[in-house]
Amino acid sequence: MSSRDVTPSPPFEPCAVADVDISVGRSVDDVTGLGAYRRALVLVRLDGIPLGYVAAPVESGRIDRTDFVRRIIEGHKGRLVRRLIARRLAGNQPERRDGDGVPSVSVVVCTRNRPADLALCLASLDRLVYADLEVLVVDNAADDAEAERVVAARERPVRYVREPRPGLSWARRRGIAEARGQIIAFVDDDVQVDPKWAQAIATRFVEQDVAGVLGLVAPLELETEAQQEFEWHGGFGRGFDRRWLRRRVDRPTAPDLASTGVFGTGANMAFRRTVFSEVGLFDANLGAGTSTEGGEDLDMIFRVLEAGHTIAYEPAALVWHRHRRERSELLRQCLSWGRGMSAYLTRSWCRYRSERRGLATLARQLLFDYHPRRVLRSVVDRRLRVRLTVGEWYGAMTGAWRYLRASRRQPWEPTTTSASSTHRLRTPPQPAQFIDLNLDETWPDFWPNERGHDRLPVRLVRKGEALGTIEVIAGGRALSRQRVVDAVVAEIDSARLDPTHAVSAEVQAWFSENSS
Repeated sequence: MSSRDVTPSPPFEPCAVADVDISVGRSVDDVTGLGAYRRALVLVRLDGIPLGYVAAPVESGRIDRTDFVRRIIEGHKGRLVRRLIARRLAGNQPERRDGDGVPSVSVVVCTRNRPADLALCLASLDRLVYADLEVLVVDNAADDAEAERVVAARERPVRYVREPRPGLSWARRRGIAEARGQIIAFVDDDVQVDPKWAQAIATRFVEQDVAGVLGLVAPLELETEAQQEFEWHGGFGRGFDRRWLRRRVDRPTAPDLASTGVFGTGANMAFRRTVFSEVGLFDANLGAGTSTEGGEDLDMIFRVLEAGHTIAYEPAALVWHRHRRERSELLRQCLSWGRGMSAYLTRSWCRYRSERRGLATLARQLLFDYHPRRVLRSVVDRRLRVRLTVGEWYGAMTGAWRYLRASRRQPWEPTTTSASSTHRLRTPPQPAQFIDLNLDETWPDFWPNERGHDRLPVRLVRKGEALGTIEVIAGGRALSRQRVVDAVVAEIDSARLDPTHAVSAEVQAWFSENSS
């Protein structure tokens, strides 16, 4: 390997983090207020919905609008066009759902010995735009009363409870027991939530088959090398396109959905209260504060999917996370990632016999393919640190025995669903009737699903031309317009959805207007 094959380690300098909303058809201003920073990472939103990141140089505290828009087009034109096409397909109408109204939401903030972070988190929750909301702080095995004092100083009502048993899973379990809302949303104490976060979560839950919602986690700051290395290492971001996750009724869950960390993280997740009575509470042998150091969120996501429910990933449910500032803290976090993932897979392998083949395959891929390749890549690409990739690999190799050792001291708890029969392979139902959909006509709010099919096939037609057939997750319910729109723009090429190039021309005109 020659020296030119190795990506040089970039010189460190702090990076500003900004948030800018654009709208195609309106002019864009310079991005200002960036102080003495020389570069910035900008989260770009299209009419309030996250579109993607733009990295740009900063001069005199600002990013020139021409350069800013050019970078948006270079990095995100495809997604921008798809979003505009989706808006047209939806008829520019607000979403309508099959639920009976807006659900009540309980926000559970689990904290331990981080009063400054907690205060900032609660301040952001004060700005939430949502009517039926309660905030609950669970103080987990705290060394002092600082968190209680932070809560007592709040003007808005915040409920406070102590959970003496150490471990994040114990704190989450206490939150479930104390919460009053129909939806229980979990955020870490080192995040700050977007004002429309709760509203975005609730919008997904109004569809009755949705049992969980995962949201976007963006970096709050990139002030230190450790924080920037965390983003290069993978970060918490899971993309900017809405996704619907649900296992197939005729095959195990693990081959498709066991790698739950790619869907979301416990720093920003929510579940319907009723699902816990079915799949059980968080495993007390997983999570921060235990010997496994993580994995309780991955485990819960898998259990909900394995039980046959739908989980939605919603990028509009946005929180900002303050990454670890010190390299030693980051290394411990990478170790905990590996251990938590391995521990979660071990628990699932023990609990779900029908899933063992898929889980074992994923474990082998992680230990003997993914992690070794990451280590080798970190030698070539110096933005990835060798010690972090090796640390995560080492953590993955030690998580299994740590979980088995812990579970001997803290046995599993029985749930209403037997682990040996949770995954019931069923004969696929009779083929569903095709839904013929003309893209030139106004769509209804819902398409009926009288036989309760898990997925419905949709044939797309435009001006008499067949564009193809897609399969849309229905979850046994009527098929909503939003799910069809999401599936169409994800699976059908934009050129076929925009044959006259009207949307592309609109984007190009907007670019030209802001480049003059």
